[in-house]
Amino acid sequence: MKSPIKNLVKKWHWLRTQAGFQTAPVLTIFRFISWVTRCALRKGAIVKLGRWNLSMFLPARWKGIEKLIFVFRENYESELSYLESALSRGKTFVDVGANLGIYALVASRIVGQSGRVIAFEPSVQSFPRLKQNIALNGITNVMALPAAVSDKTGRAWLYHGPDASQNSLGRNPFLEQKAEEIVTESLDNALRQALVEHVDVMKMDVEGAEELVLCGANRVVTSLRPTIIFEINPQASMRLGLSPRGAWDLLDSLGYDFFVSGPDGSLSKATSPPMNRNVVAVPGNSSTTTIFGTRAHREHSRNVVVKPHTRMPTENDSEYFSPELGGSAPYGLRAVKRRIENIGGLLQKSGFATVEHLRYATGRTAAIRFLNERLRLLESFKITARRDSGEM
Repeated sequence: MKSPIKNLVKKWHWLRTQAGFQTAPVLTIFRFISWVTRCALRKGAIVKLGRWNLSMFLPARWKGIEKLIFVFRENYESELSYLESALSRGKTFVDVGANLGIYALVASRIVGQSGRVIAFEPSVQSFPRLKQNIALNGITNVMALPAAVSDKTGRAWLYHGPDASQNSLGRNPFLEQKAEEIVTESLDNALRQALVEHVDVMKMDVEGAEELVLCGANRVVTSLRPTIIFEINPQASMRLGLSPRGAWDLLDSLGYDFFVSGPDGSLSKATSPPMNRNVVAVPGNSSTTTIFGTRAHREHSRNVVVKPHTRMPTENDSEYFSPELGGSAPYGLRAVKRRIENIGGLLQKSGFATVEHLRYATGRTAAIRFLNERLRLLESFKITARRDSGEM
């Protein structure tokens, strides 16, 4: 366990790196002390964000984003400044995991009455505050929806974290957590119902479920091609059984380039996922496959059929691979390479390949490493199967 002094020193070093502190250190410390007092008295505050002519009500909570917004205001996160260059009048912004609504509110001011903002927030802890802050500013171009965005329509449990900003679809085994049952919806379906025809910028802050959001946003990501702001949170992703870099890899396979935002909102190139911070994914100009689907599960392969011109091997076709991608590493590697070459040929020849079901095994062989490297191709299977069967 960290000592209180070491923890305090760490927080002090973090504070010194923040743009708001560097610009006005005395004011920042004064606001910090003021928030300590308000929390002790359980007295919330309405703060002004003069840069965008906005007001926000912040409940008196010590843990959570309320403290950070109260202390840093317009400098809460540098991506807010980036929105000013990414958005303009008439554009559409989607906020997945809106919480108290700071991104939705700022975006609403930038896009104006001719633009649209769609904000999703599933938790009973935050959704009423989101609606309150929208009403507080007399905003009419924000549609707030009490749902979690995921890969499918249904219901799920949302586990409460130490504060509302850490609520997650994944349970933390080290915490005693309360939970609430919530509605889940795919982004494609939700935006279709809302008659949203284009999306220019999207922000995701969903405590590790970013990959699930993208899996339910095939049309949005492949056809509308918005800029996407999302958080890298590997621990939260793994609690959901997802890859720590699942969202990054999916977007990378679709030709997105990655950046991090500086204090003034300017972008600098990111070549690998930065841990526990926001990333800005911008659609690139490279030619990429524009289909992908639900995440593959790390299990054994099952029956796989590719149409229209040929049949891919199943687990019973030992010439290609065994149920565990077969025997020695060289044999397994040849099998996987041949499998991927056949699928790639079909996609180039006919534009699609229907695969009824695919799961892949785990292990340390060269075949597994190669398969994981090419996972972005294999993840196209499920969605193309749905498309061919008329479900899309």
